[in-house]
Amino acid sequence: GIVHCQRRLIAVGRQRIGKHVGALGMGPPIVLWPRLAFGVGLDQQATEIGDDAVDLVRLVPPPLLYEWIERTAPDLFRRIQAAVRAGRWEIVGGWQTQSDCNLPSGESFARNALYSQRYFQEKFGRYCRTGYCVDSFGHCGSLPQLLQLGGLRYYTFMRPWPDQDPGLPEGPFVWEGTDGTRVTAFHIYRNYGCGHKKELRENVDLIAQAAPPVAMSFFGVGDHGGGPTRKLLDRIPQIQQERPGVTLIFSSTAKYFEALAPHLKGLPVYRGETGTHSVGCYTSHAG
Repeated sequence: GIVHCQRRLIAVGRQRIGKHVGALGMGPPIVLWPRLAFGVGLDQQATEIGDDAVDLVRLVPPPLLYEWIERTAPDLFRRIQAAVRAGRWEIVGGWQTQSDCNLPSGESFARNALYSQRYFQEKFGRYCRTGYCVDSFGHCGSLPQLLQLGGLRYYTFMRPWPDQDPGLPEGPFVWEGTDGTRVTAFHIYRNYGCGHKKELRENVDLIAQAAPPVAMSFFGVGDHGGGPTRKLLDRIPQIQQERPGVTLIFSSTAKYFEALAPHLKGLPVYRGETGTHSVGCYTSHAG
């Protein structure tokens, strides 16, 4: 889900089905296909829950997962296309996978965006506008330029943690790359998915205390997959009732960044590359 926060007004937005399905870590085909079935199952769950939850908007990256679904579950893919047309399913990411953002070359990012945007335009009749790479362990300073040139005006991510880069704002900010290019960014508060009522309640309170002009909070069950359950969706009205000064609504990243636009001048500006998460993790897999 997402949380819009205008002063004391907070809107819990759409779910993020699947949190992050580790496509890059799938290994040989013998490992890939069980994970593929897992990803298809997540999207089946998303469409089924979405059919009942009228206000819910689903968010699912990346294009590679859509390509797999198109090949292996064409009926489900047509349901997703219909949901996108109806405004009940949001396509985000704009890259084939949720890429590492430290090591790839500029050409790699450019091709990633080119092929992905072509696919979105061909299959859904629109380009993606929101970059969405929540789990990269850091972000290079040239990324704002690469995002803009790839048609991505906005960027949503989670890492690094605040203690790993104390100067990196949480919530909304303006990110200026090494060449001066700027994008509007959102650094997710605490976690990219709140799987239980307690976690979501704590996240809403954290955001309300931070009081950004507009904010988002994501929810869903499980790591490497698992969207919001019916039980969690049913409990959101109770969280709302417990907080009369807060308004929770289902929304999307597109609507969030639209709501943020009037507040851009007051946002902090962060320049250059971000800090890194889990320093040394690359060397543990070297060789």
